[in-house]
Amino acid sequence: MLIDWFTVCAQALNFLILVWLMKRFLYKPILQAIDAREKKIAKELADADAQKAEAQKEHDEFQHKNAEFDIARAGLLTNATDAAKAEGQRLLDEVRKESDASRTKARDALITEQRGLSEEITRRTREEVFAIARKTLADLSSASLEERMVDVFVRKLRALSSQEKEDMASAFKAASPAAVVRSTFDLPQNSAPQLKAR
Repeated sequence: MLIDWFTVCAQALNFLILVWLMKRFLYKPILQAIDAREKKIAKELADADAQKAEAQKEHDEFQHKNAEFDIARAGLLTNATDAAKAEGQRLLDEVRKESDASRTKARDALITEQRGLSEEITRRTREEVFAIARKTLADLSSASLEERMVDVFVRKLRALSSQEKEDMASAFKAASPAAVVRSTFDLPQNSAPQLKAR
């Protein structure tokens, strides 16, 4: 087999032209497209990194602000709690004072009412005792009781010492109207002269 050099050269030239054409029209645009794509991807990665860094920065700022907010909120909550406790204690003290004042006032009113009731009961008891005694004495009194009372009275007068008699006489003389002895019943004839002043 003989080598046809013309065909070999033509094929080699054809191959070189084909390589040049491929390099120029196919390989170069593909490389440029790959480079552009790589640059685009690199740019997108750089943008993503920048966005990630920005997001991390914003996240850190948010965390910092959130921590500051938590601290401020805790401070405000503590202040509000302290203020509420102080106000509650003040209101409790005020209510306690008002309660003590009301209790004292009610106790004083109760004591006053109790005294009034006690005085009223004492007065009514005294009136009832006197009324019962008056009624009993009125029911039991008779001329003989009156006579006996005059006898006892006269005996007590006679039993006085001379000094006591003089004091009594001067007291009766100093009184503007004369001393008068009264009785419910008419005294027997023998009792009346004993009561007359000498």
